[in-house]
Amino acid sequence: MATITHPSMKRAVDTSIKPKQTFVVDDESQNLEQHLEQFEERPLMPPVEVIEQAKLPPKIVLSPEQQEKRRRLEDLIFTGRQAKVVEIFGRNFELSTLTSKEHQLMIKELYNIGDNVDLFRVRTLTLANALKTIDGVRLDDLVEENTINRRAELIDSLQLALIEKLYEEYNKLTKENDALLSGDALKK
Repeated sequence: MATITHPSMKRAVDTSIKPKQTFVVDDESQNLEQHLEQFEERPLMPPVEVIEQAKLPPKIVLSPEQQEKRRRLEDLIFTGRQAKVVEIFGRNFELSTLTSKEHQLMIKELYNIGDNVDLFRVRTLTLANALKTIDGVRLDDLVEENTINRRAELIDSLQLALIEKLYEEYNKLTKENDALLSGDALKK
């Protein structure tokens, strides 16, 4: 097996330095000099052509009317949503209440587990959806595959005391949210 290199593959091209080459030879009938002569006679591979970068689609420009409709839709979607950043053990954690979709994903996962569901799994799945950032880094960016199970695995790897504190803060947040929404409902 030979390692093929090309001068253009280096980070900084220095023409005075000859590129290192590695050759693996299975045939022991020739000595080292004969093998090197054999490899040096072969021409170097031609440089690889640069592939043109894919062009990004043009950015969609919304009319002022469309922008207003989008803003209203976003306001409706996030109506009643509560979020807060809590500091626990010197780290900042951003928690938010669950959307209907996030809650459905959690319930679906609990049904997949079956009758063997325990309180710790419910907490883990809840926090997998409720925890948005850790020290400003999105939880989705910390996992390779963005699924509820991958996020739950990340939560499971945390210390139990931290999970309990986060879940306690999430419960406080949902109680605050319920109080706000019930107060708004009474204003009718």
